[in-house]
Amino acid sequence: VYEVTQREYEEVIGKNPSQFAPNGRKSQAVNGMNHSIHPVETVSWNDAAEFCAKLSEREKFELAYAREGDKVTTLSGAGYRLPTEAQWEFACRAGTTSRFWSGDGDADLE
Repeated sequence: VYEVTQREYEEVIGKNPSQFAPNGRKSQAVNGMNHSIHPVETVSWNDAAEFCAKLSEREKFELAYAREGDKVTTLSGAGYRLPTEAQWEFACRAGTTSRFWSGDGDADLE
């Protein structure tokens, strides 16, 4: 429901991949800020699935994912998981019923 903060990600995974963190490539942009409450970024889908699996393990939920290297297997557990494509689209549409979130016509990119 909410963005995963850099602190939460680091507590579960053990490292912070964010560019906008004290050791990140763009650390200068957040110099002096409390980065730990900022959303974690620069995370791949596989990394996000691994986060879900480790958080599920920590909270004793059945796993929804298992990761081995670059391979992620979707499991039937009811633990933490990422939204499906349909759920993501529904959220992005924000209640619209048109062909696209911006209306029924092709988007004017000019």
